[in-house]
Amino acid sequence: MNRRERDDQAAQVRLEAQLALRAQYCFLADLAGKAERFEDMLEFIKLVGTMPQPLSVAEYTMLQMAFKSVAGARRQAWRKTTAIIDVVQRGHSSERVLFIVGYAEHIRDEVMDTCSDVLDISRDQVTKCPGLDYDGKTFWHKLAGDCQRYMSEISSSREKRRHADGSLKSYVEARRIASEHLPPTHPTRLGLVLNLAILFHDVYDQQDKATTLLKVTFDETVAELDEVHRQGSEDFEVEEDTTLLLGLVKETLQKWTEQSNFFSLVDQTAPGAVDTSQGSGADERWNCTTYLD
Repeated sequence: MNRRERDDQAAQVRLEAQLALRAQYCFLADLAGKAERFEDMLEFIKLVGTMPQPLSVAEYTMLQMAFKSVAGARRQAWRKTTAIIDVVQRGHSSERVLFIVGYAEHIRDEVMDTCSDVLDISRDQVTKCPGLDYDGKTFWHKLAGDCQRYMSEISSSREKRRHADGSLKSYVEARRIASEHLPPTHPTRLGLVLNLAILFHDVYDQQDKATTLLKVTFDETVAELDEVHRQGSEDFEVEEDTTLLLGLVKETLQKWTEQSNFFSLVDQTAPGAVDTSQGSGADERWNCTTYLD
């Protein structure tokens, strides 16, 4: 056996060992998820995410599930703790207030660390997506946007804007890919638009823009489903996630319109008539679900 053959054999042995370790991490992540030990699940699947091969659909679905569960619980804990600070300040010593503030900062750091880790994985994974894997590319840009949106929510002024603009940039890139390559009924595309609308509504405080975006998306998706029904296509099957997300889009839209004095969404003029100025340098065609040249 010559040197090249020995090197090839050694490389094959390393690859097999790595794949075996990957399978073990995936098994443990799945097991932790079933046991609702989401922090463990996230740690195991993060180890898979640092390996050279791109994550499969099943693997990045586990990553998303674990991340949403862990980050969601910590974000909620941070909100509750910061709310307690306002109450305690009115009737307790400054020493106790400082203790609670420190605890809130500890929780905030946990959220930031979690988001930062997953953001790094997202940015790495999007470079590994095959050329025609538009679903995967959309997913990773969307997840990067989610991470930065969460970081923006708990940051102070300057950092808040930096993370918000990073989130918007990721969402816009994901939306460009989704609009060109995924149908309006695709769950990844629907979830992306919903999260982009939440960014406008909750972070940029642009409620009208957020409401318009959801209205345009809802109408376009329903029109697509109606067209499929009209044509009687037997090959088309609506995904369960699409139905759930469309319902969530509708609920969110109703909630936002009830909370504001926004104009009638039924007789809304063409989306292009809406002021799209953002002041953040992002793509101004934010409210068009289909990009036009």
